[in-house]
Amino acid sequence: MYRLDSDQDSNTGLWQVIFYGQNDVEELEDLLLEKSDWHEIRLAVADKALGIPPWAGHDPVPDGTAIEQTDYRPYLVNIGEARIVRYAHGTGMFRQLDSKREGKLYGDDFGFYYGDWDRGLRSGHGINVTDDGVYQGRFVEGRRRGMGTMDLANGTCVSGKFGVELQHQCRDGGMFSNPYLDGLPHGPDCEILFSDGAVYKGSLHNGKINGPGHYISAMGEEISGSFVDGVLEGDNGRVKNAAGDVLTGRFHRGELVGLGQSLDRHGNSFEGYFRNGLRFGFGVEDRKGRHAYSGYFVNDVRSGEGGLPVEKVTWRLPLVCSVTHIYVWLSFSLYMYITSIHVRPHVMFIVMVM
Repeated sequence: MYRLDSDQDSNTGLWQVIFYGQNDVEELEDLLLEKSDWHEIRLAVADKALGIPPWAGHDPVPDGTAIEQTDYRPYLVNIGEARIVRYAHGTGMFRQLDSKREGKLYGDDFGFYYGDWDRGLRSGHGINVTDDGVYQGRFVEGRRRGMGTMDLANGTCVSGKFGVELQHQCRDGGMFSNPYLDGLPHGPDCEILFSDGAVYKGSLHNGKINGPGHYISAMGEEISGSFVDGVLEGDNGRVKNAAGDVLTGRFHRGELVGLGQSLDRHGNSFEGYFRNGLRFGFGVEDRKGRHAYSGYFVNDVRSGEGGLPVEKVTWRLPLVCSVTHIYVWLSFSLYMYITSIHVRPHVMFIVMVM
């Protein structure tokens, strides 16, 4: 018998009793589980420092008045309200069927566990199958703690460090049961493989996507930056759609706001202000080096003052001109002069080019 824990407030303790043997151990355990009249038993614990062995019996506890008798009164244990339970310890399997299914084992929820046990609690490495999915990883005092992988029933796979961050420690028992204590993926280096083929790598907080991370959808869309409850939020965000268009800058509730940049798949770019993902305010639009527009936008459309800088305007002139073209041009110029119709030379040139 070993003393495992004690509660000073209720003046109670938790003891571990180990029976050694092969044939009669299980029978003896069953007798202890069925026993209810513990108030008739007197029990005194041992004191290894003084070499005092334990004592038990139906008679009054020895008080040391007899010769060579130990005074066991300081070591008396009240076992009148003792409860004997059998718990798992070591490596083993536990199965539980819900009350709607047929079977000898039943409980509130379906469950299967195979792995390490410590004093009746899952502790160490194990595999746990529930209605929610399959968890494989580390357990501490019956809770998911440490590195593990959770395969959910909908096909989603979550891997990383499992745990929970509580604002304050609370008791899990009685009429209240805190579901978060079981352990959710929590930490900076987690990975989620969604059932549709999408992948998320980054930070999770109590099972939710929070913090820096990178998401790739099944269609090739990419979202990277800082997330709040699964939505892009904050500076230095980046969104790339399936067509290859890219938005970078500050995001609020998943939309680009304030100063940002856009670059489409054709090489056209814009740098300026956005509102709800649309160009709104002053900005500079560059059409892949052909021309640039500097001015104001409203709901992604040019509006108000703006213009094209001269250095961006390119005139395209013909590089090859045959003798016939030169002859026709000279003949037309002479005809216009004779008929006294004054036309500007560059206008005539444009007529020939067209």
